[in-house]
Amino acid sequence: MTTQETPALTDRTLPAPWVACEVCSSTVPALPDLDGSPRCPKCAQTERLTTAAYDHLAQLLAPALGAWGNHYAAQGMTRAQLFTALDIWAGLGLSDRAQGDQLAALLTDAMQEHTPPVFTPAPPDRVQLDARTVPQVLSFTLDHAQPQADGAGRIDRRLSFTVRGSDGSVSNWGGLYPGCDVLLMLNADPATADALLIYTGIHGQTDPVGHEALRVPAELLPQVRAALGYTFTAGGAQ
Repeated sequence: MTTQETPALTDRTLPAPWVACEVCSSTVPALPDLDGSPRCPKCAQTERLTTAAYDHLAQLLAPALGAWGNHYAAQGMTRAQLFTALDIWAGLGLSDRAQGDQLAALLTDAMQEHTPPVFTPAPPDRVQLDARTVPQVLSFTLDHAQPQADGAGRIDRRLSFTVRGSDGSVSNWGGLYPGCDVLLMLNADPATADALLIYTGIHGQTDPVGHEALRVPAELLPQVRAALGYTFTAGGAQ
């Protein structure tokens, strides 16, 4: 440790509200914690984590412990007998060291036997969607202050759209999130030739990123395609 890295020790009184840590008495100044006792950041975090773990354990154990107690009480065991069973399990009748060893072994074995599950959440296999209930594109506007798209398949950022929501409210959506993965289903309603725009994710991730599906009237399909940045031919998407 160099001279610059050596903490400066002083007997001067720390300025209010800083005080010395009541737990570790380190050179790191402390502040009164929730119970009023001065603790440095490390000791304050340890105290809060310990309290949180204690409260959490009590909440998790209470249902199982209550069910266990009531089950054996119904078979005639007294409170004293139930406590004896708990005593044996937790090693409460042992010396402090032996009790600590037993509880440590119980905790270690339980953590090894009941490790957290490893799984990858999968998207639903099927989603039922009624095209008549999704928000509908009503009209578009063109912002001439934005540069025009320079060629087919380029995103036309001049376009913004007015949408009627499922609740009947009308709002301006702006652009159509061209960076997201989408499905544009043509002829979703054969009677009107309307299309259905469904957001399926972003950058290959199957997460709809919170965007709603949209019903697109046939007459607005060219503008929607331009806002998404791709075109269609008879042979498919380009």
